[in-house]
Amino acid sequence: MELTWLPSRCKFPAPCQRSSPRKRQKKGEGIPASARRNSGVWPTDLSLPTTPLRFLNLRANWNAAFTAIQNMPKIRRENLPRPLYRHLLDRVWRRQISTDQLEEFLHWLETKPEVSGGRWFKRFPNLTVCGEGELVKTFLRPDQAALGNEIE
Repeated sequence: MELTWLPSRCKFPAPCQRSSPRKRQKKGEGIPASARRNSGVWPTDLSLPTTPLRFLNLRANWNAAFTAIQNMPKIRRENLPRPLYRHLLDRVWRRQISTDQLEEFLHWLETKPEVSGGRWFKRFPNLTVCGEGELVKTFLRPDQAALGNEIE
């Protein structure tokens, strides 16, 4: 077998092995006559999926969407990232949030509220608490605008 350069037949610029030209097989050629007579469907026909792939993919998505229980996250009260903890303390100090306002916030936290997975905020009389997912991100004054979904 000789190695030649065949740029028109090769996918990559490298030497290819030249083989003899293939003969086209007719349908059913190479299959024993008894198998062709006894079987209307030969395994080559079974290799095609009966259900289009796009529907198989949707079925998996439907199962996940309708049967899975999707719990809303609860606000994390422990093991906060240290930079976030420092940021919250800084906001309490700079925005002069009173202990009464923080007590209202803590009473609300004791109810173990469920929040959305994205951005959210909760308004109190003199304080707005903003968060994302399970984390409280910052404290705002009542005159400042909050982003996300409001929690009742």
